[in-house]
Amino acid sequence: MSLRVLQRRLSETGHKFQELHDDIRRVLASDLLRVTALPVSEISYRLGFSAIGNFTRAARRWFGMPPREWRWAGAMKGQRKAS
Repeated sequence: MSLRVLQRRLSETGHKFQELHDDIRRVLASDLLRVTALPVSEISYRLGFSAIGNFTRAARRWFGMPPREWRWAGAMKGQRKAS
C-alpha cells in the first residue's frame, strides 16, 4: 500500500497517521514503564524518540508527569493493591 493510499484510507475513517502513531507510543510507553525495569533512556530509544528530552515532553503531555514519576506512581499503585 502506498503512503498516499494509507493517508486517504485513514482520512476516510477520521484518523491521521500521526495521531495513531502517538497513541501507540503512549500505550507502549505506559506498559514499558510499568512492567519493565528498562532505563527510561532505553524506553525512549525503543519508542523511536531521537532524544530523551523529546520522550520526557511526550510523557508530560500523555501522563501529566515525566516518565520516572509515572513509573514511580505505577509502582506505588501496585503496592497499594498488594496490601
